[in-house]
Amino acid sequence: MVIGAGLVDRNCVLPCEPKARQASLVPKNSSAAKMPAVERFDLWGARQAASEGRLGEWLVTLLRREPGANRSLAAIVKGQQPLLKGPSLVPLAGLPQGAGPGLEFKWPKDPFVWAQEIAPLMALEQEALPPLLVRYTGGTVHLPDGSHRLDAWRRQGKTHGWAIEWRDRDPVFDGWWGPFAPAETAAIGLVEPERARGFLPALEQEGLVLAATVGERVVGAVRLVPEFGSLTLKTLKVDEPYRGLRLGARLLHHLQPHMDGQKVYCLAYPWLDRFYGEFGFLPVEPSELPEGLRKRHADFQDEKGCLALVRDPLR
Repeated sequence: MVIGAGLVDRNCVLPCEPKARQASLVPKNSSAAKMPAVERFDLWGARQAASEGRLGEWLVTLLRREPGANRSLAAIVKGQQPLLKGPSLVPLAGLPQGAGPGLEFKWPKDPFVWAQEIAPLMALEQEALPPLLVRYTGGTVHLPDGSHRLDAWRRQGKTHGWAIEWRDRDPVFDGWWGPFAPAETAAIGLVEPERARGFLPALEQEGLVLAATVGERVVGAVRLVPEFGSLTLKTLKVDEPYRGLRLGARLLHHLQPHMDGQKVYCLAYPWLDRFYGEFGFLPVEPSELPEGLRKRHADFQDEKGCLALVRDPLR
């Protein structure tokens, strides 16, 4: 199944048959029947290769397979030896589909031909197919391999899919791993408070609202509120499906220019000290808080505790 300009989508050994029939259809003397477990090109094969520390080698072999080999991409992966992680279960919303049935795609295909190409994939479970290859580079998410599978899974009503994550070094996200779609494709910027109403509470206060949006949906937000003679970082919130993807870190990274040179307080759970520490917040004694924040700190104390933090340019 060719995806324009040499990009291809691969399938399992028997792409047109449900898993239940595959074993009976492989001739006993075929190379597929003798293939070692590590050479399986499905989810299990990717997991096995990852557990043995040879996910890159497995991926290169996958990309060289016929029919539809993508040798140029295989050469890039082999030459760069990028950081790879997975297979990971990632949200499908926001993943860019490079090829598809229409001129709106980078590699357009005839809709009738496309439907014929993805029909065999829709007869299979995700586990019988190779994971997608998702690359994050320069603040953008790419899908170098897997447009057919992605479209098939979306048509099946799937919200998540298995992917191998290819990450380039980045000054903000270096060292962090996790499914990065669609959180890292979310648009981040200042919004009118009304835009985030219903997502954040108590928006009657003045201040800045920085939001992360996917389409028209607000999936994360944070407020910077002037009160008690200083600024308070309040209500950093990320929608449940997008948690664990460092979207909160992206929000604070974008908020830093609005905090620089000013004293900013924050009340947080104690286990978040290292997270806020990445952005210059240091623990302080509650007695050092402005009076209004001291009362709020006391009100927030429960079995989980409450940590007082400050970001002070003079410290």
